[in-house]
Amino acid sequence: PPTAYAMLTEFVNLQSGDWVVQNASNSAVGRYVISLAKKMGYKTINIVRRESLIDELMGLGADLVVVDGPGVVGQIREKVADGNVKLAFDAVSGPATNVLARILSRKGVIVAYGALSLELIQLNMAIIMSKDVTLRTFWLVHWLRESTRDKIQATYSKLIKMIADGELKAQIDATFPLDKYKDAFSLAMKGGRNGKVLFTGPAYSD
Repeated sequence: PPTAYAMLTEFVNLQSGDWVVQNASNSAVGRYVISLAKKMGYKTINIVRRESLIDELMGLGADLVVVDGPGVVGQIREKVADGNVKLAFDAVSGPATNVLARILSRKGVIVAYGALSLELIQLNMAIIMSKDVTLRTFWLVHWLRESTRDKIQATYSKLIKMIADGELKAQIDATFPLDKYKDAFSLAMKGGRNGKVLFTGPAYSD
């Protein structure tokens, strides 16, 4: 949650009704972005790889969920029309970064916080220059080191209350006892999971 919250508040002065676009939208951070943006009055464009995720993310409060593909930019721009897409979150890297740049409005900001593709960031210079797009990065470790104690405490207090009130929830794919650790690790390494893999407690009881 603090990664999603900081990215939504640290880089762009968003106004109610502004759009935020992100890839890897079904990730833990992506889900928190949807929930927090909804609460803050922002709209989210969410790019996913599987059609089966659309209804689930819409249920979380997403405004638009689209499946990645060759025509995704045109599809999004058609739906958003003249909406102001000021901010993009990139967890994938590679060509996916340039897709976000194409979707952004002029002077938009891309915040890169992951590289799931394990590829180098790709950005078309013509798009960067014509739209004056800015690329920034975010790592929670740096944010914690550089923020004041009061700011950190205020952020975590706000998020803890939202978790306690049920406004923020972590998606759980499966749980395992510790003696089933091989099964747990096997599932955790697979693609297409829909949430976290957790251990539930001790392997054996007295």
